[in-house]
Amino acid sequence: MMPRAPLAAVTAALAAAVAGLAFPAAAQEISNLEAARPVAMEDAAPLERGTYSASADYAYARRLDNVDYAGPAFSLAAGALNGFEIGAETRLLTNPTMNAARGIGSGDLDVHALAALRAESADGPALALRGDAILATGFASHGTNVSAELIATRSFASFRLHGTAGALYVGSTRPEERRNRLYALVGFDARPFGPWRTDTIAMADVIVRQSVTTGGKVSVGLELGLRHRTGLQTMFYAGMGSEVAGDRDRIRYRGLLGFTHTF
Repeated sequence: MMPRAPLAAVTAALAAAVAGLAFPAAAQEISNLEAARPVAMEDAAPLERGTYSASADYAYARRLDNVDYAGPAFSLAAGALNGFEIGAETRLLTNPTMNAARGIGSGDLDVHALAALRAESADGPALALRGDAILATGFASHGTNVSAELIATRSFASFRLHGTAGALYVGSTRPEERRNRLYALVGFDARPFGPWRTDTIAMADVIVRQSVTTGGKVSVGLELGLRHRTGLQTMFYAGMGSEVAGDRDRIRYRGLLGFTHTF
């Protein structure tokens, strides 16, 4: 007869194996958050050194004044150094002439760098600094814009909090357009199916922005998103949002579907 201790060990090992087959998703960790995929919120974690990601998505939006536009976006990002990420992205939009008045061009190239300032610890959140240069490479573009953001992430038992404070400098303004614009957002992410399901994450955020025009109203936007990993390297995401306060040309609703592949 097999001794009791070895029998218990074998039983535990078999149970663990069966659980691993029954719930393979438990071994799949979600990736870091990415700005605008599917919501504006981002975490203070650059891609690891030597890691690359490629993303593509399709978005549709309708403004309060019934102007709508849609189009795909493509992005590439890389962990260039420890705690330092670089990347570039572009979005192609219908109705670029109408949206140019809001500073939205079709095909502009957004080049960014994300640098970790400190890792999260018991003393405080993770912090990162992000800088973007939006180059006027597209249709209906009117100058190069530059932005800077301070990003913070704090983890708790069942969710994470994120905050961003940023400023946008518009290189070439139109009449009555604001040159310097401030914005901030706060949000959270959590695993909607419990801590044992590490392949899916849900998120929500609130964004407050200064108006595009000097005499305009402050806009307030709400966003919801979901990211789901399939396999070890591919992430599908979906998001929706609306600007609930602001000017008459604010976004009534916006939806987005896409994927990211890391390698």
